[in-house]
Amino acid sequence: MPSTADLPLAAWAEHAARVGDAVLGRLRSPLAELVERTSRVYTREREDFAPASAKDALHARLRFYLVRDLPKLAGPVHELALGDALPGGSTWRVLDLGAGVGTTTFSFLAGAMAAGAAPERVVVDAVDQTPLALRAFAALAEGAPGLPPLEVAAHSGDALRFVEGATGGWDVVLMGLFVNELPYADRQRLLDLLAQRLRPGGTVLILEPALRETSRALHRLRDELAAGWGVYAPCLRTGPCPMLETERDWCHEEELLTLPPALESVARGAGLRGDRLRYSYLTLRRDERTLRGALDADDGWRIVSQALKSKGKLEVYGCADPGRIRFTRLDRHAADPNAAFGEARRGQVLRIEGAEPKGKGRRLGADAQVERIR
Repeated sequence: MPSTADLPLAAWAEHAARVGDAVLGRLRSPLAELVERTSRVYTREREDFAPASAKDALHARLRFYLVRDLPKLAGPVHELALGDALPGGSTWRVLDLGAGVGTTTFSFLAGAMAAGAAPERVVVDAVDQTPLALRAFAALAEGAPGLPPLEVAAHSGDALRFVEGATGGWDVVLMGLFVNELPYADRQRLLDLLAQRLRPGGTVLILEPALRETSRALHRLRDELAAGWGVYAPCLRTGPCPMLETERDWCHEEELLTLPPALESVARGAGLRGDRLRYSYLTLRRDERTLRGALDADDGWRIVSQALKSKGKLEVYGCADPGRIRFTRLDRHAADPNAAFGEARRGQVLRIEGAEPKGKGRRLGADAQVERIR
């Protein structure tokens, strides 16, 4: 995957601070305090979303979360690039639902830049309930560091009503931390509406918090997709999601992150880890393209756990058509042919050959072959 280490996060932090001062005014409290409060609302007090629309929370989203989350979609966008599934043409038309200050759009385009696939121009329909957030989005789009020129049309109001009345079409539809706030029936209805307005070869990308509740709801939405929709990623498996077989499991991604020093200090002050990003996502299309096909990964396994190290062995869980399977390698069987297993982490795709059935899982011997293909 192309590195996101070269993303100009420090330049973005300065750009966001200038826009924050111009659109929202000066900070009235320490940024770390606002970030901690906003984090608490989104992760532990989800029944109370009112503070997330307040000006202080907008400061936190603009000055911290925007910059922190800019690399978040590098992986999903890279997967689209692998399958030649990003839009063609010099202009991309994007719909961003629940757009807020534009974090999801900027993250998607930063991923496209990292993949060497960005367009010359981007036209965005940004829909959100908060006009002030949309003002910040439009201001950020002017001179956005490292991104192609953006034209933002702001639409304040109900997302479903906007899509229902829209006459144009979009190459990319982004929904960042938005779908989980809709009643479940409206999620299916929204996809039905988008099916009529997505351009040929278009993509819908849903991004959610890496929480059990929201991630499992996304897994259920995946399993209940209407005819015509296909899962491009992250799944290599075509059957029902095995994470839903129990009440405790869910699938999410984790990426390493290096924040600018000033924002790393904010993260510590807010009690957050500033060294990684966690999220759940679902990439949908209405054609036959899939990540599995792009990787020629009929024998590939998506790693869906952290590395589980214990005395004398290493274990990870992989997911593919056979289900969610635990793979084990004894330390004494570590060898060059299976070295990639020792570096496995959540979100990678591994081709594993020569693993033998062992109980409910599979065991790798010294002669097992492991190749990382994503």
